[in-house]
Amino acid sequence: MILVIIRIKNGYFIGCLRFCALGIVYTIVYFYIFFHWNGPKIENYEHDVAAVVHKIRGTERQAFVTAKLQRISGYNVPFHQTFLVSFSVPQESVLKVGDEIIFHARIRNKVWRVNYGVRDSRLYGFTQRLIFVASSPKSMHVLEGTKASVRVRYHQWLDEQLGNFALSGVYLALLSGDRSDIAPTQLTLFRNTGTIHLLAISGLHIALVFGLCFYVLKIMSYLLARIFMRRVNQHQHLNKMITAVALALCGLFVFLCDFPVSAQRAWLMLSVFTLLYLSHAQYSLLKSLLVAFTSVVLFNPFSLLDIGMWLSFCAVAAIFATLSLTKGRAVLTRYLLVQLSLFLILAPITLWAFGGMSLVSPFANVILVPTVSFIVLPLLLMNVLFGFPELLLILLGYVDVVLNGLFELVAPFEHKIWMEQGQFPLWGVIGSYVVVFVSVYLRSVYPCVYAAVITVSYCSYNAVTQPIWRADILDVGHGLSVVISSNGKAIVYDLGASYFGQYSIVKNTLLPHIKSRELEVSHTIISHNDSDHKGGLGHWLEAGYGDTLVLFHPNDITQCKKQSLQWQGLHIRVLWPQDSQRSDNASSCVVYISDGSQSLLLTGDITTREEMRIVEQGVLERVDVVVSPHHGSQTSSSKEFIEAIHPRHVIHSSSHRYGWRMPHADVFARYEGVGATQWLTKHQGGVKVEFYTDRVTVQSAKQLKKYWFIAD
Repeated sequence: MILVIIRIKNGYFIGCLRFCALGIVYTIVYFYIFFHWNGPKIENYEHDVAAVVHKIRGTERQAFVTAKLQRISGYNVPFHQTFLVSFSVPQESVLKVGDEIIFHARIRNKVWRVNYGVRDSRLYGFTQRLIFVASSPKSMHVLEGTKASVRVRYHQWLDEQLGNFALSGVYLALLSGDRSDIAPTQLTLFRNTGTIHLLAISGLHIALVFGLCFYVLKIMSYLLARIFMRRVNQHQHLNKMITAVALALCGLFVFLCDFPVSAQRAWLMLSVFTLLYLSHAQYSLLKSLLVAFTSVVLFNPFSLLDIGMWLSFCAVAAIFATLSLTKGRAVLTRYLLVQLSLFLILAPITLWAFGGMSLVSPFANVILVPTVSFIVLPLLLMNVLFGFPELLLILLGYVDVVLNGLFELVAPFEHKIWMEQGQFPLWGVIGSYVVVFVSVYLRSVYPCVYAAVITVSYCSYNAVTQPIWRADILDVGHGLSVVISSNGKAIVYDLGASYFGQYSIVKNTLLPHIKSRELEVSHTIISHNDSDHKGGLGHWLEAGYGDTLVLFHPNDITQCKKQSLQWQGLHIRVLWPQDSQRSDNASSCVVYISDGSQSLLLTGDITTREEMRIVEQGVLERVDVVVSPHHGSQTSSSKEFIEAIHPRHVIHSSSHRYGWRMPHADVFARYEGVGATQWLTKHQGGVKVEFYTDRVTVQSAKQLKKYWFIAD
């Protein structure tokens, strides 16, 4: 679509086929120059590492450090490449952003979890260059006399000046593009009101920086001229010089913000208009936008993977189109129409990226855009430009009190103004924008009619060919979480692990998966008391799913009730535990699910002892799919058990962690002996099993999400 637009609007661009070929070659060359690792092979061995601290996040017990590699086992990372390594250290460790450190640790490649219905975190890791993970360093030395970069010192200076304000994280984001210090509740409120774009360094920021610098330089030049000259002559070359300096200062601001894509786009467009002003030439807004887009992609082709880039360019295109179509109308009318068009144009990509949309976005933007544009951001920029003088800090304090009060007033309603819609398909996003572009360009409604017919036909066909039920075995690392769904209802089996009381599989993977598919959870089953199966229970209860535990866990959360029930046309039987068992693993809840034709067996962490007792009871039948007991451990999946169930597909939910080696080679061989197809979440990502009346289909997330530039 982009190539077509460029070809239509810019006749001087080369043909589409040659443009595609050139783009492919350029991207490959760019990848091997800037993104390809040419250093020693990382195989989970111990290495001597030199790095510079890039970011620090902390909990009560530990601090998580992200550092930029400089040297590893004698290999010096080239200056033009950035590779990050993450590791944890005790909270009492004295480390600051910008410190140069030398440490000895075990290094391995970072493996990201990949699931259906959840945004692919590998793309984030790739674009951020977070490639390696290290164990807690055995020894670490902080080099004395090391100096932080200009960017780091700028961020530290801002933090020192703004740290005491209630909305300090918001102000830091507005001045540096770094959102990491924004409180989660504040960030959620910005998202739910559809105003999160205000936190991005975009055209609004760049225009204000340019205007402020221009007029400050103008006033300074006037005062200097009055002091040293009797008459002040405003020559054209002086305006040109001031314009060029103001543009350079804007470029410095973008540099200090670490070149976010939205800021790149805004600064490039400003550069184009500045050159036009200096050369007295004329150019259209659309062509300027396309030139900026091309420049950003040339600067980094992989910026196309950044959702912020698409939101930024789509927003600017919507503004330009609306202003062009509303010429001659009142200023207030045009402003309101711009906000409405932004809401409509950004809706498809917002639904795809966030699985929902704000119901009050146009109204919130009508209020907050001028507030940020004419009060908050100018006040912040003046503070930075003049070194945070006391008078300006006092004014900022008054603004902070008012804004924080407004946030507290709106906060109780934040969940009511955000509409969860599930994950919008990518084809729907692309199709929506193609229809809009063709309709506007041809000035015809026929593309909308054709699109409506195609969409209705596709949705009708898709509805007819839906499976009867489905099982999603999520990629959760070492642990287990399974979602059984039918007719929009779901049963959740296990909740995965939780780490340091803050991060959990429930918050990071399970809840986004459920929301993206718009599922209503009927029941929750906790197989047993191990942390890798019930670790996310606290966050599950916080999300409001406590009532779903009652049926299978009426008395004790660690013991499931043996029973049978009919649910959404499926027969569900708890086969085990029989009675009180000797350990948590032995007490695992074994669940058999069948629709009369196809079947699934969930086994928790039972061992060969429990397997034999279940076999002896004669309750096992042949199954189509089994989730292997204890992640494929050598202590489970006995020959007798495998022969009793004789599965067609086996799914091993396990981790890349080096020490456990699950599934075990002997277990893998035993399943192979009965002809079962085996799936490993650690290699293939989340596994989707769809049950039809006459067949079972199994797919993995990494089959769907393949990228030539990411090696799994």
